[in-house]
Amino acid sequence: LSRFALKKSEFTPLPNLHPSLKMRKRGALRTEIKTPKGEVHFINTHLSVFRIERYLQLRTIMKWSGLSKRPFNKPLIFCGDLNAKPGSSGYRKIAGHLTDVQKALNRAVRPEPTFPSKVSSFRIDHIFVSNHWEIMHSEVIKNSFTINASDHLPLIADLILC
Repeated sequence: LSRFALKKSEFTPLPNLHPSLKMRKRGALRTEIKTPKGEVHFINTHLSVFRIERYLQLRTIMKWSGLSKRPFNKPLIFCGDLNAKPGSSGYRKIAGHLTDVQKALNRAVRPEPTFPSKVSSFRIDHIFVSNHWEIMHSEVIKNSFTINASDHLPLIADLILC
């Protein structure tokens, strides 16, 4: 959802190595948004819980989106339930190209976990941005509503397009 016009939206299915387990099919959505400061790319996904499958899914997204090209020449926000903790190979692959909003701010508090919502222990939901953004604030919202709304807590970020 955006107050700005959507120029283009496209979906790509992601590899599924475990069809016999009848897992949910995974995919990624890329949207190009027309803003007064130019075009913004937004990618959202939900990656597998299986490491090898997650690796293949991330590789597919990076190739499909052009994210593997350095530097990414247009403003980009990449987010979702990546099922990847900081330090994992998938996280490091993305962090090699983009900035983790929770780590970008110089703060005394460590980045906040998002899963599970009731007793948050793991940081597996992420927002990454290209160097076109100034990160003003990021926060995991934890209250009685968000704890009961999902098994993940929402992660938000206030960004300014430079």
